[in-house]
Amino acid sequence: MPKKISINFEVNAEESGKRIDVIVSKRHPEFSRMQIKKFIELDFLSIDNQTISKVSEKASIGSKINLSGLIDAEVEDLPEDIEIEIKKQTKDFIVINKAPGIVVHPGSGNRSGTILNSLLFNFPELADLPRAGIIHRLDKDTSGLMVIARNEKAYKHLSDQISSRTVKRGYDLIVIGKTLRAGTLDFPIGRHRTVRTKQSVTEKGKEAITKFKVLEFLGFYTYIRAYLETGRTHQIRVHFSHIKHPLVGDKTYGTSQRFAKNTSDDLKDFIIKFPRQALHARELSFLDPSTNETVNFESEIPKDFQSLLDRLKTNENLT
Repeated sequence: MPKKISINFEVNAEESGKRIDVIVSKRHPEFSRMQIKKFIELDFLSIDNQTISKVSEKASIGSKINLSGLIDAEVEDLPEDIEIEIKKQTKDFIVINKAPGIVVHPGSGNRSGTILNSLLFNFPELADLPRAGIIHRLDKDTSGLMVIARNEKAYKHLSDQISSRTVKRGYDLIVIGKTLRAGTLDFPIGRHRTVRTKQSVTEKGKEAITKFKVLEFLGFYTYIRAYLETGRTHQIRVHFSHIKHPLVGDKTYGTSQRFAKNTSDDLKDFIIKFPRQALHARELSFLDPSTNETVNFESEIPKDFQSLLDRLKTNENLT
C-alpha cells in the first residue's frame, strides 16, 4: 500500500550550504540518499516552495524544506549486506565478478537481494549516481564481470564507451550441437511478438551483432567464446537459439532437449538438471576514465560451468 509522507523543517546553521540529500538523510535516516534522489525525480522535495531537480542543490540557513507525496515500497532501494566478489577497485570504477542466480537491478518480484542493494551497502557514495553506478547488466543466471562507476565523471566516460562500442566484452558459452568454427551473427533483436518477457530476432528490431569462435568441440556440444558488438537484452541467447544452437540450460530460449544417440542416461540427467544457461562473462576491457589507458580483466570459470565442461569432455558424450 502507498504511504503518505509529509515532512517540513527549516535548515539550521550547521546544515547551511550542504547538499539537500545530505541534509534530509541526516534529519531522516530512514530514507537513503538513493531514495531521496527518487523523491526529487518525483517532484516530492522542495526548497522554499520551489521543487528541485538535482541532489546537488544546496540549502541556506532558514530555508524551508518540504518533502511530501505518496511513496510505494518499490521506491526504496535499500543497502543490503550481500557478499560480492570485487576484482578491482579504483577511485573511478569497481569491477566485480557476479555470481549466477543474483539479479542486478531491483524490479518487479525482485525488490531486494540484488547487486544494486549490495553496492549501496559496500559503497554508500553510489547512492548519488544513476542505478548506483551500474554501467551494464547481466541476466540473473549469467555469471561474470561487470564494471561500476564510482563518480559522475567516470559514469559518463564509461557510459559513452558502451554507446560507442569500445568496451570489449567476451563471453564463454556452451551450446547444443556443432557450430561453424567462427562467425558473425548479425540479426536484429526486438521484443517477442507474443511473450513480452522474451526477445526475438525480428526485422523491426534493433541492430544486434555477435562475433564468435569455437574454443573446443565437445562431441554433440560446442564450447564457444563470443564477443558483443552491441548489447541487446538476451543477445547471445537469442542469437544462438535463432541459428538452432541454444545454450545448454537455457529454459527460455532452448526449444527442447536434444542428445546424441548414445548419450548415457546419467549425462542426460546431468544436463537436464543444469540449473542455468551456460553463459559466463569471461573478459572485460575498457578505457580507464582517469588515464584513458586500456585496462583488461579476465575471470575464472565458475565451478558449475567447469563441472559441465568436465562432464562433456568424457566419453559419455558421443556424436
